[in-house]
Amino acid sequence: MFRSKRGAFKPLFVSKKDVAGSICMVLLALLVYGNIYRITPITASALPVQDIAKTASITPTTPVATDTSAETTPTIEIQAPVTISATVRPLPKTQSCTVAAPYSAPATLSLDSSSPTLTTVIDPTGHYQVYGSSLSQLRSNVQSCKYRVAVAGNYHAITARQINWSYGTSQNGDVCTLVGLHFGLHIAQLLPTFSPDASTPASVAAAWNTYATNLATHENGHVAIATQHVNQLIAQLQAMGPMPCSQLKSQVELTIASELAILNTEDALYDARTNHGATQGAVL
Repeated sequence: MFRSKRGAFKPLFVSKKDVAGSICMVLLALLVYGNIYRITPITASALPVQDIAKTASITPTTPVATDTSAETTPTIEIQAPVTISATVRPLPKTQSCTVAAPYSAPATLSLDSSSPTLTTVIDPTGHYQVYGSSLSQLRSNVQSCKYRVAVAGNYHAITARQINWSYGTSQNGDVCTLVGLHFGLHIAQLLPTFSPDASTPASVAAAWNTYATNLATHENGHVAIATQHVNQLIAQLQAMGPMPCSQLKSQVELTIASELAILNTEDALYDARTNHGATQGAVL
């Protein structure tokens, strides 16, 4: 058989009448086949192992190009951290207020036998700092300050007080006398503050100073009223003479309650009379 170009197999028929010719044709086919085998390109699979090794060893005459971009360690530029000064004040346009000096509600004072008749403690004034470049901005930022609202409610400022007391009695039979009288007056205030800079118009700074000064004057009026009525209360109790022991305690408590009620009423009348400081010039 022989292989056609198409790959199909065709039989080779031999006639009995031409045996000699057939033999000659077979010999001729063998001769041609042997020649074809010798000129077929040599493949690696037809070679001994040692020859494969020799043939596979190829040294290129041209250097092989390599991609060095994947082998080179990239350089990453790291910027130095940005340092922001903690003392930089936020811009007035983005912030209405900050706590400049914290406010704490007044507490009852500790009183004992060594305390004076009246112990008065006025805490350093608490302040909330407002920002702005115009009166309208300052007014708006005072109004919108959440810290102010939390402490003072609807008002621009607050004066709070705490009054406490202690006393004893000296008994002689059924008669008792008030002794060891001690009062504590604790006051705390919250007020707004503003720090003008070079860009603040002089008229704005002057208007703020007038407002802030008059507002502080109004609040200090509440301090004066409280101090006055506590001193009056002490005078009334000290003037209280001996009385039946069964009456002393109730008389003392009634005197204290009455004077504190007068104090509260006077405070309210003071605010009404001054319109919470507006008639005193505490207007922004």
